[in-house]
Amino acid sequence: MAREPHRPALAAAAVLLGAALQINNGFYSPPALTLVVGALICAWAALLAPRALDAVVPDGDGLVRALLLAGVLGQLVVIYRAPIGMYFERPMTWQHAGFVPGLVVVAVSGALAAVVRPRAVVAGAGAVIVAVAALLGALTYRGSPTPAIDVVTVHDEAFAVLARGKSPYHMTFPDMYQGRGHFYPPGMVVDGRVQYGFPYPPLSLLMTWPGHLAGDFRWSELAAWLIGAAAVIAAGRGSAVAVLAVALWLFTPRAFFALEQSWTEPLAVVWIGLSVLAASRHRFVLAAALVGLAAATKQYVVLAVPLALLLPRAPGRAWWHNVAVATAAGAAATLPFALFDLTGFVQSAVLVQVREVLRMDALSLAVPYAQAVGAPLPGLVYGLVVVAVVAVTAWRAPRTSAGFSAALAVTLFTTFAIGKKAFCNYYVLVLALLAIAIATALPAAHRTSERSAIPE
Repeated sequence: MAREPHRPALAAAAVLLGAALQINNGFYSPPALTLVVGALICAWAALLAPRALDAVVPDGDGLVRALLLAGVLGQLVVIYRAPIGMYFERPMTWQHAGFVPGLVVVAVSGALAAVVRPRAVVAGAGAVIVAVAALLGALTYRGSPTPAIDVVTVHDEAFAVLARGKSPYHMTFPDMYQGRGHFYPPGMVVDGRVQYGFPYPPLSLLMTWPGHLAGDFRWSELAAWLIGAAAVIAAGRGSAVAVLAVALWLFTPRAFFALEQSWTEPLAVVWIGLSVLAASRHRFVLAAALVGLAAATKQYVVLAVPLALLLPRAPGRAWWHNVAVATAAGAAATLPFALFDLTGFVQSAVLVQVREVLRMDALSLAVPYAQAVGAPLPGLVYGLVVVAVVAVTAWRAPRTSAGFSAALAVTLFTTFAIGKKAFCNYYVLVLALLAIAIATALPAAHRTSERSAIPE
């Protein structure tokens, strides 16, 4: 069996990627793209060459805890010194009562988790870190209640249409940017309205409905973010490494900016977190089904479905069983709603994605490529690269929760890094997946014995 991903290299990838997003809020800049490439190299190396890396940087719990703690503390300093988000009247952390004390509490909790041995103390530190993330997320929403982003507009319009019993895929919505920039495919804005409907799968809208009823659909996203984090800590057996890995993810420098912007990636993270938790409890069919639900929240997460074969499976099950379960679960969550308005669904959630043009502000290698050759990367080449990446990661990654998470992180990371659209929200999902892989990887001292207890 392939070896678990190299945790120090995964941690390095997460820290470098977080630093890249901090430079320009996840938009294109040459220094940020340089860090993205460095992070991508670290992530690929962690998955493909763990033994070679281990000979240079031993993958031991002590070192991993130290690296993660250093990363968390450094990120907390960055959060303190930088604006929280984009649409705050008072943007700095020290201007919001509770923000700075919260960061201090996270620093102390992380240090306790790294150096104290009793499991109860470590578990308590993890609970405190998640609770502080909840508090600071709430402060973010209070400080920036109406972010000027079309994700808010399209959700508000979709909720209104759905409340009237109509299809959110057959609506149009206002162009809040009023023709400025190139945010939509050519020809998609007519008389100030965008000519397609809700651009995400139906499960995404259903998951944000409770938050909408509570006054702000972003509450659902925050809840998903935190439930996913808590599930990952539990899947990692409440270890110090799991707690610190989740802290590295929750307090990546642009985490609260991403929450402010109302992006929907947390809706995928919660299902993936619950999936690795189910796998850790040997609920293998449930784990595969939850991956299918993750894939039903956002179009590009469908790449998780073929990689579900990497999850542990029940005795006697063929390699394709997890993939079949994930496919069935994703279809069950999508088709009943999509078939209600198949034309609108295909137009809004499928064809619009195909028609997307290269955004020159994307944090992607496709931008300097287009600048150099005068044309974007051909779609066929892009598709072949994505297929090749899925094939390589599925072949080389171990059949464990950490192997699945690392393979999905590397696959999506590569897809974004050469894609037409690659922004903060895309890469924050990659960060979460890197943290999940670190949290669920078996420690080196226990890999042989504990792997033998997991059915293949």
